[in-house]
Amino acid sequence: MSSGTLLKWTNYMSGWRERYFEIKHGQLMYYASKADQAAGCRGSVSLKKIDITLHEFNECEFSVSVGDVVWYLRAENPHSLLIALTVCSNSLICCFFSRTTRTTARCLFLLLNNEQDLEQTTMVSRIAELEAYRTMYREQMSSIRRELQQIGVPQAKILSIHATHVAMLDNINQIIQLAKNEVRSRTMRLQLLFEAIDAEEATERRTPPIPKHSKPKRVNSQFLLCMLSRNSFRFFQTLLFGDYDTVSIPKTHMYYDLVEELAKDQLRYALAGVEDNVWTLFAEDGAMKMYTREETVDGGLPVDPLKAVHEVQGVSALEFMHYFFDDKYKMDWDHTLNGMDVVERISRDTIVLRQKHKTVWPAAPRESLFISHIRRVDHLKNKNAHDLYIVCNKDVERTDVPSGGVRVGLTVSMICETVIKNDRAIGDLTRDDVLCKVIYVSQVHPGGWVPTAALRHVYKREYPKFLRTFTSYVLKNVKNKPLSI
Repeated sequence: MSSGTLLKWTNYMSGWRERYFEIKHGQLMYYASKADQAAGCRGSVSLKKIDITLHEFNECEFSVSVGDVVWYLRAENPHSLLIALTVCSNSLICCFFSRTTRTTARCLFLLLNNEQDLEQTTMVSRIAELEAYRTMYREQMSSIRRELQQIGVPQAKILSIHATHVAMLDNINQIIQLAKNEVRSRTMRLQLLFEAIDAEEATERRTPPIPKHSKPKRVNSQFLLCMLSRNSFRFFQTLLFGDYDTVSIPKTHMYYDLVEELAKDQLRYALAGVEDNVWTLFAEDGAMKMYTREETVDGGLPVDPLKAVHEVQGVSALEFMHYFFDDKYKMDWDHTLNGMDVVERISRDTIVLRQKHKTVWPAAPRESLFISHIRRVDHLKNKNAHDLYIVCNKDVERTDVPSGGVRVGLTVSMICETVIKNDRAIGDLTRDDVLCKVIYVSQVHPGGWVPTAALRHVYKREYPKFLRTFTSYVLKNVKNKPLSI
């Protein structure tokens, strides 16, 4: 039996609370405290079916899930987290090789004592370095071409040099893509292993018990550990150098075309300028400026579009967008919500959400059902930017999600790019060296009737409040953490 104390996220009123955890008979259980064990456990999950996800930015947090049950946990420090996971790994190993209980090795616990993953670590690190050099090389290409033009080098020679540069850049891109594909293929092999073990378990359940004189059949442990390296599993959860370099929503999915058109349209719309004769500045706070223009539909219903520009020091575009896109943070920073549900998790970059909004008197209760998508779009970034990301949200209709109030129509996007200052190498960057430029665009159709004057008064108050609140939330969460770029 193993036991210890971790922080567990309880609810939005109580926040993180210390809980006493115990591993016993293949179950992970928790109690209010060690002294309250006699009152019974408050929850338990089977180790053989457990899924573990490390937090992308907080090195002390992780989540434990079995089916629809999810526990968000936090250790006191990284060392405490390692100890907790190591204890669990020993329990899992015993569970895996027992005659009656076989784990499908779905979590990271089994792997923490396996230090034979240097090849995987090196590969991920080298890809990150190569991407950084690619960015530097691309910028130097443009600089060299301008200098050659200024000193009067013949255009034919400039074009020849440029063609060589382009060919080399294309080779670098291919190498990076091949390396990424290799790591992804390892992840796929991991999934195939899961399925194979599941099938074996199903077969064993259908066959008679093993005679006492026979030796039980076991999965080869050396093969398992080769297939399941620590960084391979961690890569399955999040790519260390950016999780959204390629679009992962399947082309066969019914929302694929919608997402493609939405991303293109919103990028074009958001990156366009703010014309003085069209847009009106209605809020300004430091680097944040918010513009709007009055539009109505359906006989006077206001659907005023909004565009905001903002700059945030000390955070990367990837970090800023991570907190905006990931559903598990929304209730923390969006104070206009009464509730939120994930309707469908299509892929790592696309989800469908339903949100219940707080009622503003005298309007009727409202909710929104929308698809949310994130991707990296470096081909549209400014020449002085390191990267460019977009998150775009669009209302959808689904027959399997009954309406619980007036449905709001919406098209909302956030575009962020990282600007690196001081010309420092990627590996040497600190938060003082990066600036995140933000563009936020929104157009909301309120659904049923609302008083026009009241609605415009509310959004002119709430939009600036939202952006200030969200910015503060991100800065608070990344404080004292390594920069992710």
